[in-house]
Amino acid sequence: MTHRPLSTRGLRIALCATAAAALLTAGCGGSDANNGPSATAPAASTTTAVRPALSKAEFIARADDACRKTQKKQNELRREAVGKQTSELVPTLRKQAKLAKRLADQLSALATPEADTTRIAAFVESVSQIGIYSKALSDSIEAKHDKPAHNLATKLVNWRQVEHTLGQSYGFKVCAHGSSY
Repeated sequence: MTHRPLSTRGLRIALCATAAAALLTAGCGGSDANNGPSATAPAASTTTAVRPALSKAEFIARADDACRKTQKKQNELRREAVGKQTSELVPTLRKQAKLAKRLADQLSALATPEADTTRIAAFVESVSQIGIYSKALSDSIEAKHDKPAHNLATKLVNWRQVEHTLGQSYGFKVCAHGSSY
């Protein structure tokens, strides 16, 4: 049997498919300080609504509950992604983007412990960025932009790692594992 080497385009497509599938199945990945976000300095989002603050334990319990509910939907997306080619992942990535945005909105709506506003905002921003990059990756795959898709997949993996690191350091149980959407 003769094996033909992959073309550059074929290699990029294979790498992109692998990265996208890994995001959907594993939920977290490695980080490259030169290619993406930093676990110590993501942009913080602000909220204007005044709510009574929760204790840290109450906040974690409510946030983990929201993540647990969303995790069920993410598990469906993982099953949906099994065995698919890169081009077939576009609808799944778009669903993932919507789940991440919805979860970020739910977490933002919770009353934040006063001492933890910056840390929680950074975590919520990482969830939001996962949604943004999931959508951008789906658009790039759909447009058959292989190299940009590969770069976006790398950044998506990096944001997933930031989310994991920030969530774990804060004390989340469910939200810290990147499998919640």
